[in-house]
Amino acid sequence: MDGSERDISRRALLGGLAAGTAGLAGCSTKAFMSDDSTPGTDGGTGESSPTATGTPTPAAGGQNIPSYPYRNHEGAPLAAEPDPESLSPAMQASYVTDAEANFVADPFLFVTEDDDWHMFFEVATDSGGVISHATSDDRGRTWAYDQVVLQRPYHLSFPYVFKWQGEYYMTTEEGRNNAKPRLYRAEEFPKKWTHETDLYDPTEYGHDITDHVLFRWEGKWWDLAGIGNSGLRAYYSDSLTGEYEPHENNPIVTDRKKAARPAGRPIVREDDILMFYQDSVEFYGEKVRAYSISDLSPSSFQDSEVPESPVIDGSGENGRDWNEVRMHHYDPWYLGDGEGWRCAVDGNGRGEQSWSIGIYHVPPEGESSGGSKGTASTTPGGNESGNTTQ
Repeated sequence: MDGSERDISRRALLGGLAAGTAGLAGCSTKAFMSDDSTPGTDGGTGESSPTATGTPTPAAGGQNIPSYPYRNHEGAPLAAEPDPESLSPAMQASYVTDAEANFVADPFLFVTEDDDWHMFFEVATDSGGVISHATSDDRGRTWAYDQVVLQRPYHLSFPYVFKWQGEYYMTTEEGRNNAKPRLYRAEEFPKKWTHETDLYDPTEYGHDITDHVLFRWEGKWWDLAGIGNSGLRAYYSDSLTGEYEPHENNPIVTDRKKAARPAGRPIVREDDILMFYQDSVEFYGEKVRAYSISDLSPSSFQDSEVPESPVIDGSGENGRDWNEVRMHHYDPWYLGDGEGWRCAVDGNGRGEQSWSIGIYHVPPEGESSGGSKGTASTTPGGNESGNTTQ
């Protein structure tokens, strides 16, 4: 099929997607950090370095896994390609053995100090929300389904897992209609989670939130939360479980369907935060764009799209029909010097209920894995400025 035929076919598929798909995969209409109060940690500036296996060295006697931020990583995960040594898709609904799965989506990776690889992801069912777990014994290339680890009688997705001061935590997108963003703590990692606290009550600010990510920046915890598919709000606190206050200029992004709803793990770097957003201009969750947040404080915000954006996009190239229509989630993990990044992604193929999970790779700088980037667009996103509040 040549390019024009593929575009026509793809538009025909897109035309069949109903407006109701805004409730799919992740899907209603994050980040690891070091404790700046503890001597020897990075204080938010990222001085920790990865071990020889690619797993970041735990700061402060192993109480944290400061995957982000840390300085000693090579490049940024912006030139993603399908991993040539990974199965595509790596996880799909038929692999789920303990729930009646319609689709799987929103994969988040987590790697322990012992280089044990975990994946947490949404399982969509007709009877409520499910978060499931999978493991890998080859550093994230192939995955074996494990079991359901969290279940609720309502929508549940976007399972963002991190470790802080010796404890494992998870946030989710949960429920509908002004649901409070919850923080879970692992009683027994990775399979037993308990509700620790609600981060804030969105009804106080008169809005619903969609996917949200937590990270630490300049001595504060930040939560960036999508408002539908075109807005973004920010909240901050002095402690992970403390009271979160709204940004002075909320919403910090408005009317920007191309990049507002969080699409995966942000990467906190020395001078900025690399943030991934869903592009929903033509339809929900078409692709993932990358933006640099250069200014973030309780009273200011500025971001701009990086030249390499978008990082992933639905494409029918090379027979990859599992992600032919849409890709709306991107979760990168640094492998170590000279190895690049492993990325968990999701994609939608032929039909509304066909979301699956795949594995992409960002080669070391100057190298190529020999695959395709997997994007239908060949035009860089450019440095278009985002919202600025002062």
